[in-house]
Amino acid sequence: MWYCAFLYGVNIPGGQKVSLTDLPKALSNLGGGFQYRESIRNSGNLLFTGPGNGSPSSLQALIQKRLGIKCVVKTLPELEGYLRKGKQLFGTAPPYHVQKGGAIWEIGLVLLAEPLPKNLPDNAWCYSLKNAQSVCLLDSNTVLVLKKSASSRGSRIMYGSAVLNPLQRRLRHHGISADPATSRSLGTIRDVLERSGLRE
Repeated sequence: MWYCAFLYGVNIPGGQKVSLTDLPKALSNLGGGFQYRESIRNSGNLLFTGPGNGSPSSLQALIQKRLGIKCVVKTLPELEGYLRKGKQLFGTAPPYHVQKGGAIWEIGLVLLAEPLPKNLPDNAWCYSLKNAQSVCLLDSNTVLVLKKSASSRGSRIMYGSAVLNPLQRRLRHHGISADPATSRSLGTIRDVLERSGLRE
């Protein structure tokens, strides 16, 4: 089975720096049958292989202990499913953008390590802001989101501050701690699958 670990806040402005050349040594002999394969891009998307009955939460704990960095782990079949659902909802393919209100909005995901409680009211995870909004739950720990590509002044809007922070604030209001969590564009999810050779 293939897994991808999405590290939180690395190799971005103001984030923690991780040297790609150090990762093979740092992640060797993890245990649990998991083996580090490679990093996709330079922003903390790490591919692993492991047992078919392996637990993403087990791999997450091993990585966090070894690197000291929060992360969320998903299987590649899960990621394939997210791309399919995104296409069903928006009818879009790469580059996974939609036009709305005269602006370009990127389609992305907020990935949570722990599932949200069952029967959680929609207002616990729903938000609609000037530059970002949640769309729907893809599963119990994945929220599909939209984010404007750029502000009215033309500056790039980053995923973390735009889509992750408002969701965490909403959940905290309902007594839910969504940590660890991180966010990625559907374009990044596509790149992970293409690199692994598992994308349809």
